[in-house]
Amino acid sequence: MHLQRFSLKLNLRMPEINQWLTQSAALFHRNRDRLWSWTFIVVISFFLAKTANLLISHYWLPLELPGDNSASSQTTLNVESKTDLRRILSRNLFNSSAKIGPIIPIEPEPVNEQEIRPSSINAELMGTVVFQNSKYSVALIKDRSVNSSQYFGIGDSILGAKLFRIERFRVILQRDGRLESLELQAAKSKIDQSVSPTRPIGPSPKSGDVGLEELGPNRFLIPQDTVDGLMNNLPQILRDARAVPNIGKTNQIDGFKLIEIKQGSIYDKLGLKNGDIVKRINEDDLNSVEKGMSLFNALRNEKSISIDIERGGSRLNYTYEIR
Repeated sequence: MHLQRFSLKLNLRMPEINQWLTQSAALFHRNRDRLWSWTFIVVISFFLAKTANLLISHYWLPLELPGDNSASSQTTLNVESKTDLRRILSRNLFNSSAKIGPIIPIEPEPVNEQEIRPSSINAELMGTVVFQNSKYSVALIKDRSVNSSQYFGIGDSILGAKLFRIERFRVILQRDGRLESLELQAAKSKIDQSVSPTRPIGPSPKSGDVGLEELGPNRFLIPQDTVDGLMNNLPQILRDARAVPNIGKTNQIDGFKLIEIKQGSIYDKLGLKNGDIVKRINEDDLNSVEKGMSLFNALRNEKSISIDIERGGSRLNYTYEIR
């Protein structure tokens, strides 16, 4: 009975329901574009609000909120993630044709000249080898108490002092919180002589007067007494040329390039030229600063010295016999 009444009422209202559905469909079609527009505006507004919130939090909010450790930790985490993003961008991932730039020299730490005093330690500076990258520079310093010379790099300790800086004609030490200097005695004499403009400064006669005898193509004989004289004049030898590390394809030291070779010096007499890259000495690759000093050790201890150099892209070999 109830079902029949409900069916009757539904049949009576079907025309009204159909009319309402028809009107709703027509209304939707008329306002369809407007509804999509409003939906698009709402979505865009949401993203703009989120972006504005991020910008405000990045530039205006403090990194640490007082009394709120959790906020501080969260903000620090966000800052670190931004740093990671900068690291990723700095790698230039999308520029596959990029070339490796020149290696930037590491400059020595600046000093105040007025704070430097002559050092009173019982040592003498015998010579220096200064590289563009200061961490490779070395100094030859003699301990007068034992009459022994040794090579030192920046940061090394000598007689209670720390080697702070290496220059062409002096080294700067740190001792008891003060800066002290050791200077080459030969450099002092040369500076004093430079006051007179009529007396030019040339290479040391001991350095240039090397009695070489040519035995063949790129083969020479060096008398033993000549070598002994050179070893007693190391400061002059170290000043007669400069050597800078040659950085190879693996970003490691691959030999040493000779520059500023003085005419008539031992390097000139040995046939070496500006721009030569000394690659090996006695079959030993020069891939560190310590090995870069091996030429002087070879002069002291060896009777035959073989030097492999690169000149203008070509490999050459020089052989020297000492007797």
